[in-house]
Parts: sequence; C-alpha cells; structure tokens
Amino acid sequence: MHRYPVVVLVCAIAINALYGGSLCVVDCYPAQRSMASMISDTVNHRIIMYGGQDYNLSGDCYDEIWAFDPSLESWQQVEVTSPTPPPRRNPSLILDPTTNQMFMFGGRSAYTFYNDIWRLDLTLGAEYWTQLTPSGTPPCPRTEVTGIYDPVSHRLIFFGGDIGGGIRLNETWELDLTTMAWTQLGPSGPLPIPRSACASVYDQTQHRIIVFSGCATPMMSDVWALDLTYGNENWEQLYPSGPTPQCRGQAFCAYDEVQNALIVGFGYEGSPYYIILLSDVYALNLTDISWQQVVPSGTVAPRRGSCGSYSPENGLVYIFGGDAGVALATTFALYTDPVGIAELIPKPMGEDSPIGVAPNPLVLPCQIETFMQRPGELCMNIYDNSGRLIRTMIEPEQTAGTHTINWDGLDGQNRPVPAGTYFIQVNIDGVPKTKKVVLIE
Repeated sequence: MHRYPVVVLVCAIAINALYGGSLCVVDCYPAQRSMASMISDTVNHRIIMYGGQDYNLSGDCYDEIWAFDPSLESWQQVEVTSPTPPPRRNPSLILDPTTNQMFMFGGRSAYTFYNDIWRLDLTLGAEYWTQLTPSGTPPCPRTEVTGIYDPVSHRLIFFGGDIGGGIRLNETWELDLTTMAWTQLGPSGPLPIPRSACASVYDQTQHRIIVFSGCATPMMSDVWALDLTYGNENWEQLYPSGPTPQCRGQAFCAYDEVQNALIVGFGYEGSPYYIILLSDVYALNLTDISWQQVVPSGTVAPRRGSCGSYSPENGLVYIFGGDAGVALATTFALYTDPVGIAELIPKPMGEDSPIGVAPNPLVLPCQIETFMQRPGELCMNIYDNSGRLIRTMIEPEQTAGTHTINWDGLDGQNRPVPAGTYFIQVNIDGVPKTKKVVLIE
C-alpha cells in the first residue's frame, strides 16, 4: 500500500478577515491520481473521494472510495460489496445531507463518456451503491459537469460538461429527488458560454450556484450566478472587485461556509496548442463579491486535476492529487481560520540533520543530498540569515531512497545570491529538516 505525506499548505486569505495557517504532516494512503472528485460528508464528519485516473502507469481509472478523517488526519479505503459503477474520472459528486446519501453523475473512462446516475448510502460500515433509473429523457453522456444539491427544492442541479470531440455545453439540468425525474431547465438571462471543469459552489446564503471560469473556447475568468428560485431560475454575470484570477480549468474548488467564500486554486490555462499549469489560490467573497488572492508562505508545484473539499469540523480545505506531467498523491490542507498571516521561518537544527551538503562552507554550484524513507513530493526551501525565503525547488513524487538536488546559487528571480549564512530546509517524509550552511565567494 502506498504511503504519502499530507502537507498543510501554509497560506493567508483576506476575506473580511485574514486567513492564516500552520504546518503539520500526517500519512495518507490513496495511490497517485488526477481528476478524482471529492465531497464533505458532514453527517459522518469525513471527506469522501471517488475515482480519478493514474497518468503515470496504465492510465486506468479508479472505482475506489476513500474517506479522510480530519480528526485523525488519516485516509481509509471504504469497502463496498454492492455492484459498483464503472471506473471513471471527473464525475460530479453531490451530498444530500438530509438522507445521508451521495449522488454521482457522469464522468468518463479512457474511451467512454457516462450519463448514468448512482446513489451511495453513506451509513458508516454499510456503504452501498445503487444505480438509479429516473424517468424522463436524461442528459447525454458527459464529463467534467458541475453539480449541486438544492436543499430548498430537494433536487440536484447540473451545469455544463464535455461530451468529447472538443464539444462543451452550457445546459442546465434538474433531477427531482422526490419524483426521481429528469428535466432540462431553461433559465432566463444571458447564458454563460459553454464550458466544463469549472469551479462551482452552492451559495447557501442566497440560494444560487456560483460558477467561475472552466475549460472553454476561449477560456475566460468570468463569474456567473444561477438563481435557483423554483420555476424562475435566472443566470446573471457577476463582476467581482479585487484582483481577478487567471482563467483556469480542472482547478480544485471548495465552499467555505463560515466565510461564505468560494476557494479555488491550481488548474491550468491554455489552448489546444499549449497549457500552463498553475499553483495559485484565490477566494471569492460571496457576500460582497470580491476576489482576494491567497498568499502562501511557501511554494506548491503547479498542477491540474486536484480535487478539494471543505471540512466544517476544523475549517480546513483538503486538496488531493492532481498531475504535473505525472500523477501526484500529496494531500494538502488549507487552514482558513481568520487569525492573520502565517510566516514559515526555518528553525536551525544540529549537525546531525539528515541533509548532506559538501563542502560546508560551500562553493556554488553545489549538491544537496537527502534520504526519503517513503515515496512523496520532495520540496527544498532555502532561506537567508533573516529567515526570508529566497528559493524553492520541488521534485514531484519521488521514490523512497537517496535523492540529490542541485543548487546553482540563484534565487527565485534567477539572481546570484551573495556570500553569507543560509538555511536549507527539506521536507523529509513529511517532517521539515533544516541545515545551516555558509556560502563563501
């Protein structure tokens, strides 16, 4: 069984107050994957993850269900003995907390797009899949479709999606959970351009869906709101204040119910000819419709296809996996308690630190050697004597064993660093280790 570190993403977000963070590490168990989906199981106080695809190996999709316990900071695979859905990536997962059930719609395997809908009973220890057969004409098969639960009208609402061949949709569909019937809705107002893999949440304060960006032609950084008043659904484009994020698709997205904010990050921007992977994070305050950028004290390797969900028990947004050319398996936790900006300052350790730098005093360029007992993401930070971060180097998903990172003596802006005292910090098996070095001319 694979074991990978859970890393707390130390960040701050200004949404009426500033968000802060702290750093800790625990073990997690799911294998590397991208394009999985997540929900917060608020009844059982856990995060549920389903599906995804491993781009490293065969490219096969998963049909596994994993549960993350925020109180224990641990993953556990959920065993289901009932007939299971075909493996897939990018399905829409939706929780109905009134019945303690999760619904899954759509998604795709390597060659097949789905429009089936399944219900998972989330009773602890008795989880059970059931395939549903609603009446009415169903949506055509699609992937990367967004979906939410409408608690006022007890229905599921789906928007957008990708049906293959570069064709994306801007349809809105309803699955009435009382009558168990499909209906295509015709909301009033201007329609968003067709898109898939958008960042979307249910705004519980104003009974509406908020949609940001997504994969489209062209990609845009627009924000839309769908009023869910039954029988009078209406689309409206919003124009938030603050720094506008880059357009992106396949980003992680979560709803911070305490701050009433959409949290979105990572993903990619691009066209059929190029893509740019992203590692930034933004928060959209849904009360005053304003963007604020998350300001991390560290660096995360750019990636797309990560999934995320908010845990109301501890105010953390959990983010798993993604891909950056290879599939990843790191679990991040974004701490969103409004306590101020967190600073990550290295704490010098003794010379028994398991980081090898030779010679010391060193002459650049140099090699920094370390040992990892478990596979995982290898991240090295270099700080100056004042504790200021000057360079971060990340090696995604390394195998267990000895690893060497080359430092050319440049900072994050490719400028030569001056002679002096520096601290090299490496996250080894989830534990930050620091070594003091002296750089001479």
